[in-house]
Amino acid sequence: RHSIPTNADAILRPSEEGAFGSVAPHIRLAVVLITAVVAAVLRDPKSLGAVLLLVILLFPLQRIRPFSFIRRYAFFFLFVAVLAIVVPWTVPGTRALLTIGTASYTLEGVYTVLTMLAKGLTILGVSYALLSRIELVVMGDAMQRLGAPRKLALLFLFTVRYFSVLGLEWEKMRRAALMRGFRPRMNFRTYRTYAHLAGTLLLRALARA
Repeated sequence: RHSIPTNADAILRPSEEGAFGSVAPHIRLAVVLITAVVAAVLRDPKSLGAVLLLVILLFPLQRIRPFSFIRRYAFFFLFVAVLAIVVPWTVPGTRALLTIGTASYTLEGVYTVLTMLAKGLTILGVSYALLSRIELVVMGDAMQRLGAPRKLALLFLFTVRYFSVLGLEWEKMRRAALMRGFRPRMNFRTYRTYAHLAGTLLLRALARA
């Protein structure tokens, strides 16, 4: 037998697995915002590493598999990999790990990339650990409880709502194009077809608005 929630707070805290499943969404959102600000302004490697370690400890507490986090944010790791190739060549430093002509791959540049990686992992990690199991609809109420303007909370809810609506509209148009013989290729006809689809989607969005 399951008890039936009798107030709004019980409804806004869905049953979840993990140590923080019973914590109210607006409290978790506040923790995420504070952690993100702290990680963004930290300069000391030891302090930043300590904050990152605390975030990593949230994963087993919330019963989150690290592989699911890596898979969801694969684009972030790819972006950091690109930065690791480019940034050290542009950051001046006294220790060069590799020199080609007048360009040097500096140790200071590698340190800059590692700092960006640590900050990004901290912010994404705490967000994923504390907010990933909260319904987006509930996030609007959590924002308002933290003092955000009501109009901003409503705008967030409308954005969430209409992202799914636009996604469904796009999928319907894409399937209609495929049923009419359209096959995407690297040619001008494909680009023109996608441009027509995007324009139609914009018109439908304006009609709904």
